Amino acid sequence: MSLVVVGVALVAVLNTVGAARMGLKRIGDRSRAVLLAQDLMTEILQQAYEDPSLPVGSFGLEADEVGTGTRALWDDVDDYHGWQSAPPRDKSGNPLTGFERWRRHVAVGWVQPANPVSTTIGDSRVKRITVTVSRDGVVLAVLQSLKGGAQTVTMLNGSPTLMTDLTAAVFTPVTGSTLKLAKGLTGR
Repeated sequence: MSLVVVGVALVAVLNTVGAARMGLKRIGDRSRAVLLAQDLMTEILQQAYEDPSLPVGSFGLEADEVGTGTRALWDDVDDYHGWQSAPPRDKSGNPLTGFERWRRHVAVGWVQPANPVSTTIGDSRVKRITVTVSRDGVVLAVLQSLKGGAQTVTMLNGSPTLMTDLTAAVFTPVTGSTLKLAKGLTGR
């Protein structure tokens, strides 16, 4: 009888330890995913809103930026639209070590200045950049930022804001907690 009680207790302890280890692994994976997303978003936001040598409203890679295997020649945020890499790679095209089963994807599109969750087909002078990071096909982090073109004014929390001064980053964790915006703004 005591052997049965010890056996049941041992099974319960092993199940608890296993669940705790899986929880720690998920937390670690999400933390790594956020770092991968932030790293790429930082690179993207350092680029210009648009290529000044092209007509306003031009979108995507220019001829000299295609097929290089790197992002080294990319000079504006919409050059990143549709880019993906599995495993993730640095700007020079080298794979990041330790991320063999990971993937990063970027989407860039014009949005309505007064309502940046709504897309538009023409150049609104505001682009939303979305970086998605997944591991083994499971999305672990989504990071969004807005990039504005020169001299675009919009309303942000009821106050006029020059979009060139705005860098709003929205982190959408898989768990759905509070979103954080730049300049101390928060939202849900």
